[in-house]
Amino acid sequence: MGVPLLFGVLRKELSLLMIFQALGTVEVTQYLSATQLLTFLVFLTLYVPCVSTVAVMLKTIGRRQALYSVGMSVAIALLASGATRVAMELGEFLLM
Repeated sequence: MGVPLLFGVLRKELSLLMIFQALGTVEVTQYLSATQLLTFLVFLTLYVPCVSTVAVMLKTIGRRQALYSVGMSVAIALLASGATRVAMELGEFLLM
């Protein structure tokens, strides 16, 4: 799943398509649980914007603010996806 995340920096919509190619099927639920898939999608949605967005941020707000923004984006994505994972696992535990 690392390669699709790295290519997500170039174009986010390609990350999901690359998962299909990496797994060799569009039925990702055969390989990933609902918790894993939702966690991945939350992280993918919130983490670093694409390269073109970062380039525009560098030009308009400067290097320091752009790097701060990217860092905060990654931190928020990690926290939100971690919270999603915990919530999903807790929900699965309570349903048992």
